[in-house]
Amino acid sequence: MNKKQDSAPYTNPAAATAAAAYGEKAKESASTQRELEGQLLIKYAQKMKRLQDNWENISHSELDEVLSHNRKLWTLFYDTALQDQDDENGRPDDLRQNIIALSEYIFNRTIKTLAAPERDKLNILIDINKEIAAGLMARQQAAQANEDQSSSESADKSDDGAPITSQSTSA
Repeated sequence: MNKKQDSAPYTNPAAATAAAAYGEKAKESASTQRELEGQLLIKYAQKMKRLQDNWENISHSELDEVLSHNRKLWTLFYDTALQDQDDENGRPDDLRQNIIALSEYIFNRTIKTLAAPERDKLNILIDINKEIAAGLMARQQAAQANEDQSSSESADKSDDGAPITSQSTSA
């Protein structure tokens, strides 16, 4: 049977579930998307670290739950990178490809860790989350500093663009 192919862009049904995992608390405490993503990466790095610290006492279902949530977060990054390829104003191609490759690595490492659980297999997942979170938050802080500097510079100028100087007048 020859069916007409739908021209709508592919959307991953797991993305809706992953988006719900963001949670209202994280949204309230983060001022930007990058900061939110960084906070969530840190959150799951901490959860994986707690699993490692209590490795002898965790169940496979606890491991599965934490790794599944981390994978869902990375699914959002992956799907966004795939969608950006159709957007001229999206991320540069090399950044998109790096996000896709890193996401695929996370997916594969998660499967291997769940198939044959070992404490040390979490190290790389924890490190990747921390490093990417640090990069996201550093970029956000730099953008905020630039914005603050621009606001400060424009406040230091009069309407005609000339610097405002304080002059004291003596009576």
